[in-house]
Amino acid sequence: MKGAVRILIYGAGCIGSLYAALLARSGQHVSILARGRRLQEIHEHGIRLEGQPDVPVQAVEHLAPDDAYDLVLVVLPKHRVADVLPDLAANRATPNVMFLGNNAAGPAAIVEALGRDRVLLGFPGAAAVFRESGLAFLILREREQPTTIGELDGAKSDRIEAIASALRAAGFPVAISERMDAWLKTHAAEIVPTALALYAAGGDAQRLANTRDAQLLMVRAIREGYRVLDAKEIPVTPANHRLFNWLPEWVLLPLMRKMLTSTDAAIKIGHATNAREEMETLAGELRELAQGTGVTTLRFDELCGMDEPLPAGSTAITVHWGTLGITFAVAFAGALFAAALLWPAGRLDWAQGWIFVGLIVGFTGICWACMQRWNPELVEARMRIGKGTKKWDKVWGALFFPTMFAIYVVAGVEARDGSGSLPVWSWWPGLAVFLVGSALLLWPMLVNPFFEKTVRIQTDRGHRVIDTGPYAIVRHPGYVGFALWMVATPMLLGSAWSAIPAALAVAGIVIRTALEDRTLHAELAGYREYAQRVRYRLVPGVW
Repeated sequence: MKGAVRILIYGAGCIGSLYAALLARSGQHVSILARGRRLQEIHEHGIRLEGQPDVPVQAVEHLAPDDAYDLVLVVLPKHRVADVLPDLAANRATPNVMFLGNNAAGPAAIVEALGRDRVLLGFPGAAAVFRESGLAFLILREREQPTTIGELDGAKSDRIEAIASALRAAGFPVAISERMDAWLKTHAAEIVPTALALYAAGGDAQRLANTRDAQLLMVRAIREGYRVLDAKEIPVTPANHRLFNWLPEWVLLPLMRKMLTSTDAAIKIGHATNAREEMETLAGELRELAQGTGVTTLRFDELCGMDEPLPAGSTAITVHWGTLGITFAVAFAGALFAAALLWPAGRLDWAQGWIFVGLIVGFTGICWACMQRWNPELVEARMRIGKGTKKWDKVWGALFFPTMFAIYVVAGVEARDGSGSLPVWSWWPGLAVFLVGSALLLWPMLVNPFFEKTVRIQTDRGHRVIDTGPYAIVRHPGYVGFALWMVATPMLLGSAWSAIPAALAVAGIVIRTALEDRTLHAELAGYREYAQRVRYRLVPGVW
C-alpha cells in the first residue's frame, strides 16, 4: 500500500465516522458503509465535525463481492461483527481487513470466516459522541491510548507499517502491538467493569465520581479480570497497566474521581451509555474466558447482575487500605505474640521467643500481601465478623483463643530461667512442620474467596462450593495448616509443657471442623455433592 490508500470504513457510528472524516481529510480515498438515515445524512452533508468544516466522504450501502479496496476498517460494536462476516468473506478483492474494536473472545471466528492472511486487529485511540452541532470527538494522546494495531502474529509487516503511516497522517497517534489479542482482552477486562459501574451510577459520570461503592466495584472487577488473564497466561498489555493491580484503593479512588470529573469524561465514557448491548456481549465473552480458571469474579458478577442503580453517594463497601492495612495487621500480630511470650518470660533476651515472633510476623505479612494481590475480596471479609455468624462459632472462639494463647504463656513461663524442656535440635523439625502448616494455611486463602474467619453461610457474597486447589484433596485444608501450627509451636519454643494446651487447641480445631462441615452440609447448596467427591475432612484416608 503506497500513496493514497483506498479505504472502506465498515460502520458509520461515532468512531467509524471520525476515522472516515480524518482519513479522507488527509488525502486518502475513503468510502464509508452506512444505511438508512445515516446514509442519507452523509450523502447530503458529508460528515459533520463539531466546530470544524464538514468533510465530504463517499457513502456506500453495500460491500459487493467484487468491490476492491486496499483496506477495510471494520468499526462496529462486537455484537454486530458476526453479522458482517459473510459479506467480508464473499469479498475476495480486498486483501486486508482490520477489525478496529472490542474483542474479548479472540480472532478465531473471524479467521475461520476470512482466512488468517487477511485479518488484522486494532483498537481506536479516540472517543466521539454525536451532538446536534456535529460529531464531538477527542483524539487520545500517545501516552494515554494511541490507536493500537497489529498482525495476528505480532510481526511489524509492511502492510501494518503502511496502515500506521496512513493513520498518523490523519492525526491519530499510533502504536503497533506485538500482542494485539492480549491487548484487546486486557482492554475488555477494563472497559466492561467501567461501563457496568457507570450503569450502576445511573449512566451519569458525575454521579459515578461521587459514588464510592460503584468505583470500588469497578476497581475490584477489573482486578478480577486481570487475575483471569494471569490464569490463562495472557499478559496484561500494555505491561504498565499492571500498576493498577498494585496501587492501593485509597490512592486509586481520588485518581478516578479526578478522571470522571474532567471536561473530557463526557466524551471518553459517554458512548458507554448507548453501548449496553455490546457490553453485555463482552461480559459474556469474559465469563467464558474465566471458565475453568478457578478465579472467582464476585464483584464482576455483582455488577453484571445489578438491576437497579446504587444509591447516589453510597459508601457501604469498605475500602481496602492496601500497604497501610497490611502494615498495621503485621505490626499488631507481632506486638500481640511478643507480649504473649515475653511478658510471661519476664525477659527480653529470649532469642527463641523473638525468632518465633519473627516467623509469625513474616508469615502474616506474606499472607496479607498475597491476599491483597490474588484474593483482595478476602482482605475486606477477614477484617470483620460477617452477619449471620453461627452462635456456636462465637462460643468456640471464646474458648479456643485463650487455649491457643496459653501455649505461648506456658512456653514463656518455662523460659524464665533461660532453659527449655525440649532439646535444641527439636527446633528444626518444628520449623519444618511450621512451614508446611503455613503453606496449607496460605493456599486456601488464595483460592477460596469465602475463607472468612468465622463460620457462616455468606449469602451476601454469593457463597458457593470451592473445589479447586487444596479443596480437591480435603474439604478443610486451612484447618490442617492451623493444626500443624499448633503442633510446631512447642518445638519452636523448646517447651514440652506447652504441648498440653497445644493438644487441646488441635482438639478444638477438629471440633470446629466437624461443626462447620455439618453446617455446610445442611445449608450450602452443592456441598453434599462436593462431600461425595472429596470424602475426607482433614486427613486423606483417615477423616
